[in-house]
Amino acid sequence: QDLDSLLRYLEQRIARAFRTKIRPSDHWDDAIGAKDNLTYFIEDALLTDSDASFQLIFDEADRVFSQPYRDDFFSTVRGWHNLRATNDDWQRVNIVIGHSTSPHLWIQDVNQSPFNVGYRIRLEDFNAGQLAELVKTYGVTLSDAEMDSLLELVGGHPYLVRLVLYNL
Repeated sequence: QDLDSLLRYLEQRIARAFRTKIRPSDHWDDAIGAKDNLTYFIEDALLTDSDASFQLIFDEADRVFSQPYRDDFFSTVRGWHNLRATNDDWQRVNIVIGHSTSPHLWIQDVNQSPFNVGYRIRLEDFNAGQLAELVKTYGVTLSDAEMDSLLELVGGHPYLVRLVLYNL
C-alpha cells in the first residue's frame, strides 16, 4: 500500500526470521518515520546482540519498481549500504537485491539508488547440465526428451526455468 506498511512488514519478517528478542510492535515509533524505525530495529535487534554477520535478501525487488514509494524504499536500502562506511556494526550486514528488470528505468536519483554500488551478478541461461542439477533440486523427474523440450521451450532462461519447475 505505502512505504510505512512495506517497512512494517519487513520488520515483522526480519523479527521472525532472526527470532529477535525485540518485538516490532514494542519498537515502532510513529514520531520518527518508517525508514528510521526499520533502520533502528535492525541496529537494536540484530546488531547489538551479536557479532555475527548476516544477509538481508530482497528477491523480486522489481515488484517495488512500479510503486510510488519505490525511491524512498531503495534510498533506505542505499542508506544501509552507506552506513557500512561509518558504522562498524553495519559492515556485518550484507544486502542482496534480486531483480529481473533493469533498475535504471525506475530509479530517479542515482545517488539514492542501491543498484550502482556493490557487486553485480548477472545470471546467464542454464545449460543442460545445470538444468539437470536444478531439476534434481526441485525433486522433479524429467526424461531426457522432456529436459530437451524444456531447454528448447525456454532457452535456459533462469526465471522461466524456475517458473516451469515451480509449476511442475
